[in-house]
Amino acid sequence: MDAHDDLRLAFAAAEVAGELRGTTEVAVVASPALRRCWWATRGEGSCESSWPRRGSETRRLAVSTTATLADAALAALDDASRARLPPSGDRAPVSPLRLVELVRGEIDAVLVERYHARDHAPWVLPVEEAGGRFTNRAGGRAADRGGGLYSNAAPHGRLLAALGYPARP
Repeated sequence: MDAHDDLRLAFAAAEVAGELRGTTEVAVVASPALRRCWWATRGEGSCESSWPRRGSETRRLAVSTTATLADAALAALDDASRARLPPSGDRAPVSPLRLVELVRGEIDAVLVERYHARDHAPWVLPVEEAGGRFTNRAGGRAADRGGGLYSNAAPHGRLLAALGYPARP
């Protein structure tokens, strides 16, 4: 559980990722300040609802379908990551809700090349269950490698190549 704000979110959030045999099976991010929560269960999709959830409507989340880098809205959470984004993509306006925007399908990719496993673990599963992908800087999927690339999956391989990420760990 992480109650910190290392990913520079505009809100305090409680973030939890539950693993079984080394695989994240459930992840929850709840923000009482925004009165929203996002969660995913492996194989069941990614969702958003109000917080607390009493009688609230649940929204299924899905990443965008933008396939080309030229049309992709690219974002980063820090200046160093922003400087590494390929010039071919469109820069999304600055926002503190990057990963939320990705799972809602509002932007196409987020580069976050820093922070801790506790910051990334609660977001990898919701991104994947919404149809997206995460690749860490070593080319794998583990959340404990200091960050990486989150995307809608369609331009993921081209973004990895542009960033110089290895194809596989």
